Amino acid sequence: MNSLRGLRVWVTRPVAQAAASAKRWQARGATVHLAPLIGIHPLELSPDQRRACEDFGPDCVVLSSPNVAEHFARVFSPQSPGAAAWRCAAVGSRTAARAEELGLRVEMVASRATAEDLAAELLAHPVGQRYLLPGGDRQRPVLAERLGAGGASTLRCTLYSNRSLEVGGEEVERLRDFEPQVVAFYSPSAVESLVKQPPAMRACPTVIAWATVGETTAAAARRHGLDPVLSPDSPGEGPLIEEVERWWIEAQN
Repeated sequence: MNSLRGLRVWVTRPVAQAAASAKRWQARGATVHLAPLIGIHPLELSPDQRRACEDFGPDCVVLSSPNVAEHFARVFSPQSPGAAAWRCAAVGSRTAARAEELGLRVEMVASRATAEDLAAELLAHPVGQRYLLPGGDRQRPVLAERLGAGGASTLRCTLYSNRSLEVGGEEVERLRDFEPQVVAFYSPSAVESLVKQPPAMRACPTVIAWATVGETTAAAARRHGLDPVLSPDSPGEGPLIEEVERWWIEAQN
């Protein structure tokens, strides 16, 4: 399928995930440049932190992305055998698929990715009353607050840190030569990283759209004045590429 032929896409994902994403874009005919804006650094739990999670005895672990599922399995599977029995709620089908590949027990697949919508979905279709919320160091407090307001107990668990990467030197020249038409963001952190770049890097005169993996990332893009923002109705890279595909086909007509 070559529906994105002629479109140049800058994929901003961290190195570990970028190659697989590039293949998905290229499979639709897009030309891709990889230049990460975020670096992900694994964190370990202290014995006290691990014990707090185990003693909490979650009814449900909320996995907000494939990345979160991978870090949860990395931290808990080897040293906390009981974690394999914990029920999980996954955001989107790709997160659910990755969690199941890792041997996690997925009981629910949420259709929306924003914290507000996810909290409403979990409260409307509860998977118990105690929710463990693994994530990165920039995890928003909204999900915990909304679940708490609905009567549920929550415990946040930080498993990795997101660090902004400065794009400079030769990479700036490569991006200028590439002349991206679409910038693909996979997290609000990537948006924040872009706006912190030096002016020479932020200036993207050839960009005609900013593509975001879900509504939370889209909101971050709009907050910083990026326009137009393309965001799929359901979270995930597949829906993101399909949304860009629809937009690109319309733009060509």
